[in-house]
Amino acid sequence: MNRSTRALFGAIVGALIVLFAHPSSRPYLIAGWPWRPPGNVDRVIENGEARKSTLPSPLSAGDAAVWLQTAAEIDLAGKLTLDQALLSAELARQGSSNEPDNAFWLQMESVYLFGALRGTSPARTPSMKAWMEASRRTTWNDHQSERLNMDVRQMDGADYAPFSWHRSLAMVQRSDATARRILIHSRALLSPNPSSLDLRVASVRNGSLLRDGSKSLGQALAGARLVDLSAFGDAKGPLSLATPRAGQEARGQLLKDLADNPEERRAIAVALAENDAWYAFQPTAEFVQMRVDRARQGLAACVIPGVLLAIGIMGALVVALGMALEKSGLPTREAKPVFFYVMALVAGLATYAGSRMVFPTLWIFIATLSFAVSQERRRTGTVSDLGYVFKGIQLVLAVTIGISSALYLSGISSQAQWLAEAAALPSANDPLAQVPLHFSLLGLSVVVATAPAWGLLYRFSPLAVLPVAFKQFGGFVATGALSLAVLATPLCLSYDRRLSEETTQMLVNEPNHYLSQAH
Repeated sequence: MNRSTRALFGAIVGALIVLFAHPSSRPYLIAGWPWRPPGNVDRVIENGEARKSTLPSPLSAGDAAVWLQTAAEIDLAGKLTLDQALLSAELARQGSSNEPDNAFWLQMESVYLFGALRGTSPARTPSMKAWMEASRRTTWNDHQSERLNMDVRQMDGADYAPFSWHRSLAMVQRSDATARRILIHSRALLSPNPSSLDLRVASVRNGSLLRDGSKSLGQALAGARLVDLSAFGDAKGPLSLATPRAGQEARGQLLKDLADNPEERRAIAVALAENDAWYAFQPTAEFVQMRVDRARQGLAACVIPGVLLAIGIMGALVVALGMALEKSGLPTREAKPVFFYVMALVAGLATYAGSRMVFPTLWIFIATLSFAVSQERRRTGTVSDLGYVFKGIQLVLAVTIGISSALYLSGISSQAQWLAEAAALPSANDPLAQVPLHFSLLGLSVVVATAPAWGLLYRFSPLAVLPVAFKQFGGFVATGALSLAVLATPLCLSYDRRLSEETTQMLVNEPNHYLSQAH
């Protein structure tokens, strides 16, 4: 190692020490570290997953809302019992007493009063009463945002950084079950009374409250569909209408029927206009993809510095292996060919057992067997310069293996596994996720194979060239990866902080965030 190389490594190590010492950048160098034991954030997430199977005591509005959300999920699966429906209706009634302006509670009370007696006539009167009362409330809040924000704060504290992937993970936990259950319930109410003016008006109001109070696209879409369903006066919804013109005529007829009540007419006209405006700016498929893209970007910003650091350390270990081989005296010893025959057979069988592929098995077998090739006039002494072609090949292999290793290590990180659903990523056991690993191992075998190839070309023993190959390849990997880690850490930190602000806005109120983006 010459003086300039030592100076470069000294500068890199010094920069890494500074980044580790700073509390803002340290989490980014640690978070993406592969094969690390479960950390605090993993335990926070696992505890949150475990809590899903045990409902909290419904002493607060947020905890009572969890019960209603769970009941809606069970109900959508067709497994809600009579006792569960009655309990849910009672919880919703208590919630309405504590939050008299929140229509969510009365809507859910109507849902479960109706469902408790399977929609028979005794259930219709109290259910209809709760539905009509809900339409006169002024807000809609299912309290999911408060719970999700609390989970995010716990993850931020456990990771010592406000990573944006925490917000992306929390967004996946949001449930649209209550909104979907309300929409289904509205169909059951309107089906026997499609021309009831009071019911249609109340349903338009309830749909408008649900749409405007929702914090996710799925919930808001359910509210918008409820407005359409109620305005058209058709229990099957707007899609059952023959033409868009028929739908507009149905809306016009609803407003005409309200001519004697100007105040109510204005309120319904506003609700219908806002519904049209909501559809105009909410291309849901595009925004769903945007949510996936933000999750992937947040994952990359979190794990890249740690992954680069890990690859750089592995490159340094390869350099150390080459130096250890030189000092061991092994390259100067004459190994018997039978030793390489056995090693080639073992390496080939191990490759086939791991990959079940013929070509990689044959390649590993031949590459290992090539160390048995001997020459009559072999040069002795220290292997020094093997030419620019040899260095160029090691550089190309270092870049290729470094990239494939980074992809693999990023994919097996705990962050990637937690975000598998949010970022539409394959699991660590998916065959697709193993491709970068196989490519890296194949590249490493090429590094080893350069030793007999250049040994034959320069008349050196392959064992004498192997340490040189390790040192040059490992030096390129270590220098490149560690330098990139130093550069990437502040860049990833800065980008992730901006991304965290955006994903926080999406978590707090997703439709409003997209509306602000549209403007």
